[in-house]
Parts: sequence; structure tokens; C-alpha cells
Amino acid sequence: AFDLLVYFKTENVENIEIEPIIQEELYLACQYSKKHPLPLEINFSDLSMYPLMFPQVSTNVDKKVSEIAYRNKVDVRVQKDTVAIRLLIKLVKEGVANSVVPWTMIYDSVKANEVMAAKIVNPPVIRTLNLISPTNRHQTHATQVVMQLIRETATRQNEEGEWRGNLLLKS
Repeated sequence: AFDLLVYFKTENVENIEIEPIIQEELYLACQYSKKHPLPLEINFSDLSMYPLMFPQVSTNVDKKVSEIAYRNKVDVRVQKDTVAIRLLIKLVKEGVANSVVPWTMIYDSVKANEVMAAKIVNPPVIRTLNLISPTNRHQTHATQVVMQLIRETATRQNEEGEWRGNLLLKS
């Protein structure tokens, strides 16, 4: 039993209310290089030029990339079951790995010129983050307050460019 989840996958779950928060745009993340900068956007097919690592615990990004690659007949090189997400970002900074991640994961590293990022387009790699609450349980005041804080934080971070994507919250 749960009072509130913030999660991407909502298929095949009963007795829940789903409130979409944001449709996240995902980015190719590589080590920073002045000599070989990434473009602001990269076509999905060009991911085939980068060996990719994903976190050991699935964030569903690896599955999303694999699905799009299969549908578009793109051969992406993915190393499975690699490392924890924080270690993965460290490996990207050191030039040992490349990955596909949400902007929130690399925002600070891009700002500090430790990581380069290119938004993936044609087709884009996106995922929708949702607020999920049970419909078969009473929603406590505390849960409602936390949900409102999540909405406000998501809106602020989106407006400030720290969380890129299409904000889906109702006004």
C-alpha cells in the first residue's frame, strides 16, 4: 500500500489516479570537450556512434532507447547492467561512458563544463513522469501538501530550465 508515488510507468496498475507532471526530454550525455563539442540536438540514429551505459537499476530509459532503436532499425550499442546512476554520471565526466539521461541528472555538470549534452530528436526520447495516488484509500492532508509541493517544485524547475520538457500539470 502507498499514499503517493512519483513514477514513469503506470500501465497495468489498478485503483490509481494518475496526474501527469512533465514529459521529460532525454539527452545524450558525454564527457565535456572543447575540441569536439556536441551539437545542441542529435538525431536518434546518431546514437549508434556512441557506446551507451545505463544504470544497473532500470530507470526505463534503457528500455525506451531499445524500443525506439528497434522500431527505427538503429543499432545502438548498449552495455547492460552497469553501475549505480551516480557512478554512471562520474564515468561520463571521466570520459569512460556515454549515456541517455534526463536533463535534471546532468544540469549541474553541464553548467560546470564537466559534461556535454545533446537533446535527442528525430524521434525524440521522452518519458512522462506522473503523480500516482490510490483511489481506494483516503488521501490525507499530508499527502495533499506533499503533492502540491511536488507540483510547485516541478513548475519552478521547468521555468528555470533545470527540468526540461513539456510541463503537463493542470493550472
